[in-house]
Amino acid sequence: MTLPVRTESPTAAAERRLVTVLFADVVDSTALAERMDPEDWSGAIRATLALMSVPIERYGGTVAQLMGDGLLAIFGAPAAHEDDAVRAVQAGLEMIGSVAEAGPQLRREFGKELGDGPHIRVGINTGVAIVEGMGGDGSRDVDALGDTVNVAARMQGAARPGTVIATGETWRYAAPTFRGTSLGGISVKGKTAPIDAWEVVGRHDQPGSGRGVAGLTSSMVGRDEELAQLRGLVSAIRAGRGRAAVLLGEPGVGKSRLLRELRDGSDVRWVEARCASYGENVPYGLIGQLVAACLSLPPASSPTERLAALEARTRTLFGDAWAQTYASLGHLLTLPLAPDVAETLAPLSPQALRVQYLAAVEMTIRRLCADGPAVVVLEDGHWADPSSVDVVSRLLPLALELPVLLLLTTRPERSAVGWRLVEAARETFGDALAELPLDPLDASDSSLLVGNLLEIESLPARIRTSSLERAEGNPFFVEELIRMLIERGWVVRQGDLWVGSGSI
Repeated sequence: MTLPVRTESPTAAAERRLVTVLFADVVDSTALAERMDPEDWSGAIRATLALMSVPIERYGGTVAQLMGDGLLAIFGAPAAHEDDAVRAVQAGLEMIGSVAEAGPQLRREFGKELGDGPHIRVGINTGVAIVEGMGGDGSRDVDALGDTVNVAARMQGAARPGTVIATGETWRYAAPTFRGTSLGGISVKGKTAPIDAWEVVGRHDQPGSGRGVAGLTSSMVGRDEELAQLRGLVSAIRAGRGRAAVLLGEPGVGKSRLLRELRDGSDVRWVEARCASYGENVPYGLIGQLVAACLSLPPASSPTERLAALEARTRTLFGDAWAQTYASLGHLLTLPLAPDVAETLAPLSPQALRVQYLAAVEMTIRRLCADGPAVVVLEDGHWADPSSVDVVSRLLPLALELPVLLLLTTRPERSAVGWRLVEAARETFGDALAELPLDPLDASDSSLLVGNLLEIESLPARIRTSSLERAEGNPFFVEELIRMLIERGWVVRQGDLWVGSGSI
C-alpha cells in the first residue's frame, strides 16, 4: 500500500501521544482492478472499507486516512483509553471477520472476479507519535506521523491475508487478552534491527488482567478487613441467605485482587461477568457476558459453536421451557439462530424483547442457584451499557430469596451509566447492602508490598521514597514502578537478591 504525500496545516495543533496505530488494506487490489469493471472494483472497495471502519468506531478508534484500498486508524487520540492496544487488536480481528462474512454478498453484487475474496490484512503498532488535529475543539479529525506509524504500515505489509500482525510493543498490552504466535523478528525496510512481531490467533477463553510483574508475587496487603467482611457474606449464602455487596475504588486500587483472594479461598460456585471499557456501546453486553458465564459457554469459539453449546445447555437445564429460553438467549447473544427460531422473535418490539430477555436471564440465575449457593460478580460496572443496567436492576431482588451473593465492582464515577446499578442496589437492599470502599494503601502497606515483591539491596533511600510517593498508595502503580525499574535495567537480579545498578 502506498502512503499518501502529506501536506502540513499551519493551524493544526500537534502533540506527542502514546497511540496504537492500525493499518489495513485489501489484499491484491491491483490485480483485482485489472480483471474487474472499474465501477464494480470501486464499489467493492468502498463497501469493504465501510465494513472495516465499523469496528474501529465501535472500539473508540478514529479513521484518520482512507487511502484507496486501505485505511489508517488511530487508537488513543483524540480520546485516550487505558486499553487502546486491546481495542485495536479486537477491531482488527472483527474487521477481518466482518469482511469474510460479507464475502458472498460482495461477490454477488460486484462480480465473481473477486474470487473467494475480498481479503484484508492488518498491521498494528504501539508507540509515541506526533498526533495532529489535537486542538481541543472536540473534532475527531486527527492524523499521526512518525516511526510508530511507519512500523504499523510495515506490519500490515508483512501480514498474511486474513490475519492481524502486532508488534511486540502492542503485544505487551494485548497478550493477556489474546492468543498469538510469535513470528520472531521481522526485517522491515528502514529499520536496522528486526521488529518483534506476533500473529494474533484469537481471544483467550479467560482473559487475564495484565497486572503484576512476571516472576514476582506478593500476598495481598492492606485488605484484611474487607476480605473478612466478604467471607462473612459467603458464609451467609452457604446458610441459604442471599446477600449483595458493592466494591468501590479507583483504577488499580485492588478490587480485582480482593475478589481473586475471595474466590481462591471459597468453595461455592463462582460466576463472573466483566464489562469492557467500550461496553457502553454494546447493547446487553454485560448481560450477555453474565449468561455466557452462567451457562459456561466457550467464549473463544465461533458463533456456530456457541449456539450449539447454548442449545445443549438449555436442553439439559430447562426441561420443557428449553426452547423459549434457547431462542431468547440466542437472540440476546446475537447468535445465528435458525430462521424458524428467529421468526418467533422477529415481530416483538424492543420493549417486548427486553421482557423476554429478563425472563430468560432470571430463569438462568434461578437454575444456577438450584445447584447450591453461588457468587455472581459483575466487574467494572462503571462501563455497563444502559440496556444491561436496566435488566440487572430488575434482577437484584433475586438476592432477597436465593442463596446468591451479587457482587458489583465499580469506580466511584457518578456520571457513568453504570452508577445507576449502585443506586438501584441501595434502593433494593437498604442497610443490608454491604458497601466496601477501597482506599489507597498507607505508606507502611505500600512499603510492605514493595518488600514482598522484591527486596532491593543498595537502592538509594531517595529513590525508594520517591517511588512510593509517586505511587500514592495505588497497588497497580507500585507494580508498574517496579516493572519500570526492572525493564530499564535500573534494578537487576544478582543471585537471590535485587540490587540497584550503577545507572539508577
